[in-house]
Amino acid sequence: DNQTRVEIQWPLDLFRKSGRVAVADREVDAAQQATADRVRLLAASVRMKYGEVVTAVRTLSITEELLGATTRQRNLVAARVEQGATPPLDRDMLRVEVQRLEAERLVQGGNIARRLVELKRLLGLPPDAALSLRESLEQLVRREQLPGVSAAADVEASASRPDVRQAEAQIAVADAEIDRTRREGQLDVSLFGMYMRSDAGFPQRGFGPTGELERVRGVFHYG
Repeated sequence: DNQTRVEIQWPLDLFRKSGRVAVADREVDAAQQATADRVRLLAASVRMKYGEVVTAVRTLSITEELLGATTRQRNLVAARVEQGATPPLDRDMLRVEVQRLEAERLVQGGNIARRLVELKRLLGLPPDAALSLRESLEQLVRREQLPGVSAAADVEASASRPDVRQAEAQIAVADAEIDRTRREGQLDVSLFGMYMRSDAGFPQRGFGPTGELERVRGVFHYG
């Protein structure tokens, strides 16, 4: 007795598939907006760190100019002290001021080096990588100055921000999940098919319709 059976079941997903696809599409959009927001935040961090570096460079430049002027003034007062036209106290006070400015210049140089390392880290560069500053503080401020914009344009710009779009995408994901849950509670349709072949027989032989001996068996098909 031999039997062979094949079954197949195919859910049509007439009402549920669209809900799952909608959730997946909304999640992809939310992930893309999250990536765009991450890029925006990283770019803002790079711009801020770059601003700190050029500000520190500008501060160092002012300190060096002040140090040069104070050194020249000290030399002038020292010459006047040698001639007896100025008391030595003025020369000593300028000497102390020069030493203070030299120490401050060293501190500011270390501050620039530290901020450069932080900027390289944000850019994904090793600490010993070469990095040149293309714009000075004045050029950066001049480029970042924007004309006044209207309130409507300000609202439109805020609505196009990646973090705002990400929040909207997350709301859309929640709405799609609610719709998917509602669809999964509905009845759906599935196709079901089955085929079975049964071959049953006995070791004895019997007389067939023609009077000849043949195997006693029967083959049945079910579907």
